[in-house]
Amino acid sequence: MESAAKSNQLSFIRMIAIAMLVIMPLVLLALMFVVSPPKQSGGEIEIALLILLIVGMIQPLVIPMISRIQIQNWQKETSENKNPAILFFMLSLIKFSFIEAIYIYGLVVYLLSGDMLKALYFYPVGIGWSVVHWPMRVRFDNFIYRLSKK
Repeated sequence: MESAAKSNQLSFIRMIAIAMLVIMPLVLLALMFVVSPPKQSGGEIEIALLILLIVGMIQPLVIPMISRIQIQNWQKETSENKNPAILFFMLSLIKFSFIEAIYIYGLVVYLLSGDMLKALYFYPVGIGWSVVHWPMRVRFDNFIYRLSKK
């Protein structure tokens, strides 16, 4: 695969990453400033906060399992025009979706509780997972090389 084509594909994936992992969380944060639900308290809201926070912390851990399954299915495919860059794109979208869900959990907690501080607990978790799964040139090249060999 040509270097320019690979650069264009990685640039496109990075643009989507910026949209999903940077812009969308900022839009959700702005939405929290615009919408002001009534303040509520109670044990149910605290339990919902804890459950969603725990789910947000551990749900991206299933990404390697999903990646393995997708790679195995891709390798079983008999088509001659298999492109590992398309598989990397698909897997990146899956990763970004899992991470974006963390920010949405924060919005849900805000809408339930009316407490923005509780919603902001989700942002460091989302930022951490965004850093871990950010599309980098080294990962992209290694992925393409690993699947092109097989």
